[in-house]
Amino acid sequence: MIINLPRGVLELFRFASKDDSRRNLQVIHIDKVTDLENGDRLRAAATDGHRLTTYVWKPRVDAFSEIPDEIFLDSERCKAALKGAKKTTNFELITETTTIKTSEGLTIEALNDYTNQYPDIDQVIPKEFEDKSDSKIGFNVRYLVEVQQYLDKVVEREKGYDTHLQVELNIKDDLSPMLLIPKKTDYLGAEIQFIVMPVRV
Repeated sequence: MIINLPRGVLELFRFASKDDSRRNLQVIHIDKVTDLENGDRLRAAATDGHRLTTYVWKPRVDAFSEIPDEIFLDSERCKAALKGAKKTTNFELITETTTIKTSEGLTIEALNDYTNQYPDIDQVIPKEFEDKSDSKIGFNVRYLVEVQQYLDKVVEREKGYDTHLQVELNIKDDLSPMLLIPKKTDYLGAEIQFIVMPVRV
């Protein structure tokens, strides 16, 4: 089966672990999500244990049920697929061989052979929040910079969208993960979320 692969999925490589002792996190993990409002969609996720980013989109396929329940893409090979890509480049995933194919004809085998023990990301995503406007909460600034770098790559500025200062922050308490949701990304046909763990201040 061939699945359309948005650039935003491949760009998740920057959030995957670089630690060779955590090979199970050196992947972009894709699974299925279904709800009454949005129907059948795919969710791509990448994490290094300190932050998590998800990208949910509706694939252009005739038989959603034939998509594998889980797909594991090697994060470094996803990065390689983006090298030299143009803004107009389209990407596809051939599920039988876990191969990424570009509209320019480049093919990269992206199978990651260490696919066990991927975390249950539904347990990580916070669902309840409070008004913490008067709290002092610290975050690793590099993580926030990489959120902006990701948005710069994924959100098309030529369409008039300025990604700066358009991220909604949701916080439960001083020690819980912060949920960041970028605004004005409806035209992408996707939902993007960033979860970042705080640091003690």
